Amino acid sequence: MLITVFLVIILLIWILLFSHVYISIQYIYDQTKQHVAVSIFILRIRLYKKSYDLSKVNNESNASSENSLAFFSGKINSYHEKLQKVNLLLNRVLKPICLRHFTWNTAGGTGNAALTGIMGGGIWAIKNTLSFYLINKLQLKCKPLVHFEPNFVHRFLYTNLDCMLSIRLGKAIYVFTKRKKYLQMMKEALQADKGGND
Repeated sequence: MLITVFLVIILLIWILLFSHVYISIQYIYDQTKQHVAVSIFILRIRLYKKSYDLSKVNNESNASSENSLAFFSGKINSYHEKLQKVNLLLNRVLKPICLRHFTWNTAGGTGNAALTGIMGGGIWAIKNTLSFYLINKLQLKCKPLVHFEPNFVHRFLYTNLDCMLSIRLGKAIYVFTKRKKYLQMMKEALQADKGGND
C-alpha cells in the first residue's frame, strides 16, 4: 500500500515537472491609461492574475501625440540597447521558453502627415527588430503579428501587446532558483557597459 502511494506521488511530481506553465501578458498604452496584466496557468488552472497600473508613468511623459510617438520610439530603442548588453545571459534564460501567441498592434499620428510618416517608419523598424529578436531567442510556436496603422489627421498614440509564453515547470523552477545569480550578472553587465561609455 505504501509503495503504491509512493509511486503515485512520484508519478504526480513527474507529471507536474513536465507540465507547462503558461504566462499571459497584455500591455496597453494610450493617452489616458497604461497598464500591464499578467496571468499564470498550470494545467489550465489560473494560479495568478495581476494588473499593474502604469498611468503615473504615462502622465509624467509629454501629453502631445507628437511627443508621445517620440517617447514611445525612444523607450523601445533604450530597451533594445539594454537587451543587447545582456544578450548572452538572455540566451540562457529565454532558451527554454516557448512563444505561443504574439500580437502587437500600434496606431497613432502627430497631426502632421510628413512627421507621422517619418516616426511611423521608425516605429515599424524598431517593432520588427524587437520582434525578430524575441523570435530568435524563444522557441517559436506561432506566427507573430506586428502592425502599425498611421493616422495622418488626428494626434494620438495607442499600442496593445498581447502574448502567451510557456515553459516546463521543472525548467521554470530551475530559472527561479538562479534568479539572484542572473539578476546580479545582468546588473554587472549593464554597469560595465555604462562605465565603458563614460
